[in-house]
Amino acid sequence: MKKVIFILLGLFLGGQVVLAQQFSLGLSYQWLHASQWNKAVETYNFSRPFLTEKQPLLRSGVRLDAAWILRENGKFSWGPALAASFHHSAADNPNYDIAIHAFLLDLGVRLQYLVPIGQNSSLNLSFTPAVTGAMLTRSLNGEIVIVGPGEEDQPLRKAGVGLGLNFQLAFDLPMGQNWKISPLLGVNYDPMVWVSRSEVVFNEATVGELRSVTSLIRFQGGFAIRK
Repeated sequence: MKKVIFILLGLFLGGQVVLAQQFSLGLSYQWLHASQWNKAVETYNFSRPFLTEKQPLLRSGVRLDAAWILRENGKFSWGPALAASFHHSAADNPNYDIAIHAFLLDLGVRLQYLVPIGQNSSLNLSFTPAVTGAMLTRSLNGEIVIVGPGEEDQPLRKAGVGLGLNFQLAFDLPMGQNWKISPLLGVNYDPMVWVSRSEVVFNEATVGELRSVTSLIRFQGGFAIRK
């Protein structure tokens, strides 16, 4: 099944590249603020004063994004966009190494506006409303396990969904024939991301004051290659 999914995804992406008037691929450092997830980590640390190393907040991560511009109308253009983000928090304690992983997948439509600067350069402003998929996993001593309700003391995996907006500012610079490299800055705001019983991933138990819905703020800095 996984091979079939990868083959279909490859065919879809390849088809989009062929049909696209412009294709871009980006890599960025990403800083994450998730209010409820941070609160869950702080609750975990407070309730376990015996731990030598406290669990860090989910902050630094990496983001990969791709966009296919299919329609252009003067300086305006639009097309489908896809972004994947990875964040990691690890605490190493004797016989108790805990790691929390966050995976975010954004699928949306990029609306793009170009402001020419000079002969070949341009300022690239884009706005992308998207559906956000989220997955949180907890590993103990390097092992991630999927379990059912009532087994919260085991490593866990929880998934959910939300809605978000991305704004990106990039400066397109020529790099050979038909290629451009673009330093970029971006920000994401997800007002609501729902992951059922997400607090269990952080605390190994249900905590009444913690909610399954959180807001996300993400800042990016990196570069993109466009053709």
